Amino acid sequence: MNTLFSVILDAILVNLGTILAFLIRFGGVLPEFNFNAFKSIYLFMTLVNLTCIYIFELYTKRRKIFPLDIISRVSSAIVIASLISMAATYVFRDVASAFPTSVFLLSCVFNIIFVCGWRLLFNLSHQNKEERILMIGGDEEGKRLSRIINMGHLNRRIVKLLNKKEDKNNIIKTIDEFKITDVIIADSDFTHQEILDIILKCEERDVNFKMLPDIYAILVGKGRIEQLGNMFLVEVSREPNSGVVQNIKRIIDILISILILIITLPLSIGVILVIKLDSQGNVLYKQKRVGEKEKIFTIYKFRTMSANAEEKTGPVFAIKEDSRITRTGKILRQLHIDEIPQFFNVLKGNMSLVGPRPERPNFVEEFAKTVPGYLERFKIKPGITGLAQVIGGYDTSAKDKLRYDILYINNQSLLLDIKILFLTLRTVFKGESSFDK
Repeated sequence: MNTLFSVILDAILVNLGTILAFLIRFGGVLPEFNFNAFKSIYLFMTLVNLTCIYIFELYTKRRKIFPLDIISRVSSAIVIASLISMAATYVFRDVASAFPTSVFLLSCVFNIIFVCGWRLLFNLSHQNKEERILMIGGDEEGKRLSRIINMGHLNRRIVKLLNKKEDKNNIIKTIDEFKITDVIIADSDFTHQEILDIILKCEERDVNFKMLPDIYAILVGKGRIEQLGNMFLVEVSREPNSGVVQNIKRIIDILISILILIITLPLSIGVILVIKLDSQGNVLYKQKRVGEKEKIFTIYKFRTMSANAEEKTGPVFAIKEDSRITRTGKILRQLHIDEIPQFFNVLKGNMSLVGPRPERPNFVEEFAKTVPGYLERFKIKPGITGLAQVIGGYDTSAKDKLRYDILYINNQSLLLDIKILFLTLRTVFKGESSFDK
């Protein structure tokens, strides 16, 4: 389902629902006085509805979404949007005071029906396609799962069984040859790296990936539990956010970055003066980092170390009690004030507010060799803060940080970003230091 199509259709339907509510409320006519109130704020109402629908992840691409999930998310989004719109009529009462509350209530019902309805119809029309399953491995649980699938689901069929020991290249060949729609791992002996390799192969062919429950499956993607008889499967979805969703996130990044840079301007001027008085060298520290799609960019920070600190040591990780850190630098790091210039990186488009922290090229090269799947973290823009920073500690290993980064990448949402930003504020106020330096 095309995201832009979804946005346009939702925009049309929420306005159609409001117009229909007017017609019912006023006996089939659109009274000019009242309807002008709607026309004065319809654009605002539309944007509020679309934003709420986005927040509840209804524009996130999914191969499968259940009807109750659709109804729950849409209802929550529309009710919240209606309440916000009603509140707006009081704020803009000079132009919107004639908007009847009864119309809001009716339009809320119609909008839920319309927005839910087309999604449920779309979901139903794509439900009857036959699932052609490739099962990999076949221990006792796998055999039991095979019997359940073959006996109880007319639109599901296991068309091929691959032994775990067979060449993994056969997976792609089998997917193409048998037009596979779903791959199921039914063997508990697969290593995490083998699971990740198979998931990546499924991604290349837009094939669903499922496995018997394992915590790693939930870590590497969005895990949805599916019950089959008395057994459960985890469907792992690693689909990135659509272009429209990324554009919305970009707009939010820009607005918040501008706001923070304006608010912290007096503080930044003070920091510049103190750094100049405390030690010799440039006020800003510039460093090469690896960003989205492994592109190199320059990151900006307020300098917290003595000038040319790595002349003798070369690139090394900073430690908590680092002798290279200046007196001012210790305070700036503790309060994370040194991070303020990175909001210019966000404005330039090198970074986002939330995402995996950008790493230095030499460390990326090292980790890419020693940490399986490390390059996965470069699928999206790096962030000023991230899940690894608010959950992990200063000395969290690269491997553990990667798990947090992949967990974030595959579960991105505005709600998760907001939660991470609030957790970051808590980290800053506590004076904790889990950010890279």
